[in-house]
Amino acid sequence: MILTSLRGSSSFLLSGITRHARGPNKMEGVGSEDWTPCPALGEYNYEILNILLGYSKDEVLELYQEEVIADRPPV
Repeated sequence: MILTSLRGSSSFLLSGITRHARGPNKMEGVGSEDWTPCPALGEYNYEILNILLGYSKDEVLELYQEEVIADRPPV
């Protein structure tokens, strides 16, 4: 195995350690505590459809019932 020969032992392959390159951008004054996770699936469906696009509450509900939009992955 190539990784075994590069690392000198097979323990690297079995340890679960994964190395990743850091992103190319580095912003001064912005720490990891300033980052927020991405929205969950469908988290802002209502706000986008109702407030931004003008759908009524009943129209949004109908889209959920017809499974056009969802707030969780299909089972």
